[in-house]
Amino acid sequence: EDEIDSQGYRQLLTTDDIKFSMEANLLGEPVLGCDIGGGGDYNVYVVRYRHYAFIAGMNKSNDTMTNVTEIISLMEKYKIKDYNVNIDDIGIGRGVVDRLKELEYNVNGVSVGGKATEERFSNIKAEIYWEAGQWVKKEGNYLRDNDNWQQLTWIKYKVRSDKTLIIEPKEDLKKRTRKSPDFAEAFALTF
Repeated sequence: EDEIDSQGYRQLLTTDDIKFSMEANLLGEPVLGCDIGGGGDYNVYVVRYRHYAFIAGMNKSNDTMTNVTEIISLMEKYKIKDYNVNIDDIGIGRGVVDRLKELEYNVNGVSVGGKATEERFSNIKAEIYWEAGQWVKKEGNYLRDNDNWQQLTWIKYKVRSDKTLIIEPKEDLKKRTRKSPDFAEAFALTF
């Protein structure tokens, strides 16, 4: 898992990095990451506290309003403030963000191709995945046991000659795994 592949990428996380616990440490304000899928991919909702994260829901609905309703329900259930809701703002996700804002929820639409806050990352996607990887590796942080977390080991990165970190393009990952990393993306969106 530590090796560099033929394209110069290495895994962000290995199976040994991922730690599970069924005992929840719910300290801090919860953050909701929402990856809105299309074309048969999952819509995935991950809740992350300071030291604990779990998959709060998933579905395959292509109905935008179903996803809006699901997000509002999760916000109410876990007492998540709207400014702590991060939604993939590309494709179908944009309609979800627009509708929630129309309903006066101040959620964050995240376009992962946008400019990162730190120059060492090529874009927001690289920055949030890097932060997600560092969180997983940190002692005392746990994920609720679920087979779908294996997707975190699919994410690869490399540092380019200009010293910026990039994440393997999603199209390449999908060719390699034959699946979309919906669960990994929802988790990364909590950052």
